[in-house]
Amino acid sequence: MGARGGGGSSATAHAALRAGLDRLQSKYRLSGAGYFGRKGAGKKVRIISSSDPHRAAEDFWKRLKGQLTESQTDNGKGLQIKFPDGSSAVFRPFTSTFNSPAITLDVATPGLGIATYQRIHFTK
Repeated sequence: MGARGGGGSSATAHAALRAGLDRLQSKYRLSGAGYFGRKGAGKKVRIISSSDPHRAAEDFWKRLKGQLTESQTDNGKGLQIKFPDGSSAVFRPFTSTFNSPAITLDVATPGLGIATYQRIHFTK
């Protein structure tokens, strides 16, 4: 097991995350620095524009989670997934940012070509 609870850094442990990232990159561009979307107003905040932000966020979430089981967040305002390597993601269908959906990624395994933390808002 790795230093973070519930996972290790072996190829097996991060395979589910790598698969999710591969599915995402087939549709959503990843910057050279490892971020999805364009830079937002806050630190590590990203924006993906879409004519239907909720549909885009749901598509992003489904591609990311693959076959992993999601659960409600502790506050009941979203869904979360835990990857075997200790990484996690949270999908909030409604946020205080223009009532837009958002997905937060917290990546535990370095070297996957993705920023270790980013919050992505989906807007028109």
